[in-house]
Amino acid sequence: MDGSWVKVHRKLLDSPLMKHAGLARLWLYCLLTANWKDARWLVPGTTNEISVPRGSFITGRHSLHAKLYGAEYSGDKNEIPSELTLWRWLKGLEKMGCVSVSNMNNRCSMVTICKYSTYQKRDEPKCTTDEQP
Repeated sequence: MDGSWVKVHRKLLDSPLMKHAGLARLWLYCLLTANWKDARWLVPGTTNEISVPRGSFITGRHSLHAKLYGAEYSGDKNEIPSELTLWRWLKGLEKMGCVSVSNMNNRCSMVTICKYSTYQKRDEPKCTTDEQP
C-alpha cells in the first residue's frame, strides 16, 4: 500500500458537516493530508523534528488556508473564508469528534483524525493476481 487513496463511507452523506460546503471541504482535506504511516516532520521555522503518527498531520492557520484557498483555488473568490474562520471550522470538527487538535509550541498544530485506524484499515488483497475477483 502506498497511501495514495483513502476510504470514505457513504454514511458521510448523512453527516451534518456535509450540509456545510466549507466543513466538507476541510474534512476531506484532513483525510487526504493525514499520514498513512508514521513519519517525522520538521516543526515549521525550526530544525526540530517531531514524530507525527499515522492519521495525523502538522499544519497552522496560515498554511491550512493557503492549501485550501490559495492561488490555485478555482472557486468563487468572494466566498473565501478568512484564516480565522477556517480555524474555527477546524475547531468545529474537533467538537464534532472528527479530529483532535494539539498545539505544538505555538509554531504549528498537530491534527489527528479520530478513529483513523478503524476506518483506514490496511486491508490485504483477498485474491491473488491469478484469481478472478
